[in-house]
Amino acid sequence: MIGYKYDAGGNRISKSVAKPSGNTAYTWYVRDASGNVMSTYETSGTSKGLPATLLQREVHLYGSSRIGIFNRRVDAKQNYTAPTVFSSYRGQKFFELSNHLGNVLATISDRKNGFSTDVINIDYYESDVVTASDYYPFGMLMPGRQFGQGLNIAGGEFSETTEVNGYQVPVDLVLNTRSGTESVEYVASSSIELVGEFESGLTDEFEAYIADESYAGTGNIGGATGTAGLYRYGFNGKENDNEVFALGGLQDYRIRIYATRLGRFLATDPIANNYPSLTPYPIASNRPIDGIDLDGLEWYYYNNISGWTESKAKIPIMTPIDVLNKAGYYSAAQVHKMQEATDIIHRKFDRQQEYADYNKAMFKYAKSKNLFGIF
Repeated sequence: MIGYKYDAGGNRISKSVAKPSGNTAYTWYVRDASGNVMSTYETSGTSKGLPATLLQREVHLYGSSRIGIFNRRVDAKQNYTAPTVFSSYRGQKFFELSNHLGNVLATISDRKNGFSTDVINIDYYESDVVTASDYYPFGMLMPGRQFGQGLNIAGGEFSETTEVNGYQVPVDLVLNTRSGTESVEYVASSSIELVGEFESGLTDEFEAYIADESYAGTGNIGGATGTAGLYRYGFNGKENDNEVFALGGLQDYRIRIYATRLGRFLATDPIANNYPSLTPYPIASNRPIDGIDLDGLEWYYYNNISGWTESKAKIPIMTPIDVLNKAGYYSAAQVHKMQEATDIIHRKFDRQQEYADYNKAMFKYAKSKNLFGIF
């Protein structure tokens, strides 16, 4: 059973995932006054009591919007001791690489990987890619076009992977170590071997199984049960709830829950009466290519120059012909054609807005005169 709790503003503040064994995993969200997640805390235990450990899992990093996550993974209940040595660890901060719609396509850590041809001097560096994902237009993850989604296995080693039911899994998985009390599903296509210092605690739970044609992509996700694995955000930058429909199949949009494989919300739109031309379940008014659904209510046009704006799409105004000409980037003929195309686009969107305003006015008038029962 999965339970959620929300504050008065509709923001999720906790999640609990109860397993048949009687163990329950908890996630708590600490938010600022605007509702932005600042940190997450996790623990797990039975109904008789929680363990002594309260794990601070993440601290969110912001610029003008969220840019990444600092994976702290420290016990928040331990006694404070003033440090004598300060350390900085690379690889715990993940930064988002998103497209123009805010979809998290990849995350990279603050660690760089050096490459050398003579094993002495570093020739160049490459980013440390943690996860990478590709999406269908309505947010479903593309099978076979994912990296790090369940394959960065802490304490595990494998030499090759294979595809099972559209998901990449290790062929032979060897588990050397295990730390913490988090619950994890280990999965492979051929064999799973526990060796070396692999040891689980008294309250630690995990599952190990061989994937078959029913495998739904839930295995090998690092972190406690009730979390979204290595990186909890995905399509539209929303949090993935992987416990219901597997990896990336369910998302929290604050107002409603969204199923990416269906391309539909699981609840009706609270403001459906304002949009009689739409059914109450689609995301982003069935326009996921040029806009997003910001909070489970309305479609927003997203512009990677000026951010998102409601209602009418905003087209950047072309720089005047003489300025482009002076810069020398385009010929006068090329700039003239671009200016003509821009004017056409502006006129098109103006007509669309006039038509939308007319429809809203007619709907308001018909509703005020109670004319809907006539038709």
